[in-house]
Amino acid sequence: MTFRVALPLALVLCACSGEDARPPRNPIAKDAGDEQRDANGADQSADSDSGDASARPDGSDAAPSDSASETDTNVHPDAPSTDGGAPDRDAPDGDAGQEPPDSGTVTSCAADVTWAAGQRLAVSTAEDDVFGSISASELTIAWRSEPSGQYHYADRATRVADFGTTKTLPAGYGSFAHDRAGLSPDGLRLVLVTQNRKGFVELRRAALGDSFAAPETGPFAELSQYGANAPAGELFSDPVLASDDRGFVYSLYGAGRVQTVFFTSRLFASDSWHVGRTLLDDPRLSASVSGRIKPTALTEYNSELFYWDEADAVQRFGSIDWTARELSHVTDLGQKQFATPSDGCRALYYSAPGSAGTDLFWAAPL
Repeated sequence: MTFRVALPLALVLCACSGEDARPPRNPIAKDAGDEQRDANGADQSADSDSGDASARPDGSDAAPSDSASETDTNVHPDAPSTDGGAPDRDAPDGDAGQEPPDSGTVTSCAADVTWAAGQRLAVSTAEDDVFGSISASELTIAWRSEPSGQYHYADRATRVADFGTTKTLPAGYGSFAHDRAGLSPDGLRLVLVTQNRKGFVELRRAALGDSFAAPETGPFAELSQYGANAPAGELFSDPVLASDDRGFVYSLYGAGRVQTVFFTSRLFASDSWHVGRTLLDDPRLSASVSGRIKPTALTEYNSELFYWDEADAVQRFGSIDWTARELSHVTDLGQKQFATPSDGCRALYYSAPGSAGTDLFWAAPL
């Protein structure tokens, strides 16, 4: 008698799934210990942002789409019409977290987007205001004033409302590097650079409208440990939290680094950040004796990078091609310094020359 045996369907499906069933590999390929060094150095970047008053552009907006001057109004486009030992110098393989797209590009802000004339935000102070970040909901804004180096933030109830009372971090919290103020997407966490630029700290609050509590190392412990054991001239800067709260872009510059823009990811928003790897291999992101690239935003789906080019003194953004590990469709935004788009590219927030110094602005897409 002959018996016929039927293979289980699951076994057949498994055998057919092949290599395509595997998750895409994280394309972030170079780590902090593998970066090529420039014998002549490419790390001449001051301890404070080029956004400080002494290094400001002259006020003309070179973006071809901005023929009108910045104006002092707050109307929003949606408003009605009227580990114990020293860390390894090689970055860990820890790339758990959201993978960037495994091929090609995904776009959030179109390369050919044009912007209306910028509108001054009323929360601008009497000092020069260096824009930091805007929450994904556009309900919280954070920035730094110069020359005092004070960090401020403000909240509002809706995207079409004015921001409320400005709050300033108390002096009792200590001193921080004059650098970017990075907000989490929900506006409940604020990331700053330590005064010695060897790490990051996080300030938290329970709800919008609350004040931020005192800083703590929190999820940045591994990065701070790396910084403590790094060469004296190798420094952190430019904290940028991705809009999904699972990607973190930052700068690691000095000690001859050429590629200074780094990226790390995590699986859950409660996880700690690992030491990252260089974001891309694009030579346009290379540092030089004239300055370096300062990341200002990573948009939805890790699709676009916004950055300030110190050497050219111009704001740019480009679509990230994760296959080629380079930027495509790079667009100049002129003097919209440290520009950050809201989710969906509904608005752009930045610093620009105002009537009595450098102020905070936003612009709507046309």
